[in-house]
Amino acid sequence: GTRLAGLALMAVAGWALWFTVSTACSTLPLVSWKYWLVGIGHCWVFGAGILLFPELWRKALPGFWLSMAGVAVYTLLHHGLIYHFHADQAALGPMPFFADHTVFGAVLVMGIGWAAGLRAYAQTPPWGFLRRLPRGFFLVLFVVALVLSGSRAALLSLVCCSWAAGWFVLSGKKARLALLLIALTAGAAVVGLHERLAARLGADVSSQERLNRWSCAWRMAADRPLTGFGPGT
Repeated sequence: GTRLAGLALMAVAGWALWFTVSTACSTLPLVSWKYWLVGIGHCWVFGAGILLFPELWRKALPGFWLSMAGVAVYTLLHHGLIYHFHADQAALGPMPFFADHTVFGAVLVMGIGWAAGLRAYAQTPPWGFLRRLPRGFFLVLFVVALVLSGSRAALLSLVCCSWAAGWFVLSGKKARLALLLIALTAGAAVVGLHERLAARLGADVSSQERLNRWSCAWRMAADRPLTGFGPGT
């Protein structure tokens, strides 16, 4: 545990060092230094804080997921009553709590992981009452909110994480062989349908936007491979 914490601190320190170097070389210094303040602040609170006070975070985390359940209910009502669950309005559902439905979906994926291990957290004071709540309540709520969030990346993350968890949790060669066969079948399906998938991506505005961003990022990395153009730019 101590060795792992030391390695984590070294990794965080290395990241912070190069984060600072990149900021100092920014093409938009004012933007990057503000971004640096936010990034270092998050790093200290959520990185160093978890390492230095692990029990504090263990006690505080259930409170966060309880509030997240409230946000999920609000988002379902907001998206359903105001926007009638239209997919093109999904980004507006979690506002003002989340500025983007993809970030909302990513947090829901982590919430599903927490709900799957709810009993362990329910033993931590002052959250003993969680033991009286059915685990399925959080699981169903978070899964429904995730599906209706419209975030395909978050859904894909949930599938990949579930497969990886199943690989480590399930014991026995037969169980792991079954998971491996499922992965190979899915991979073969993607390869076999690549032309149809490419046509679908070419016609989808959301996918085109992401491909354009990746193309721009690749060219920017080629222009300034060491320092980049500065955080936040």
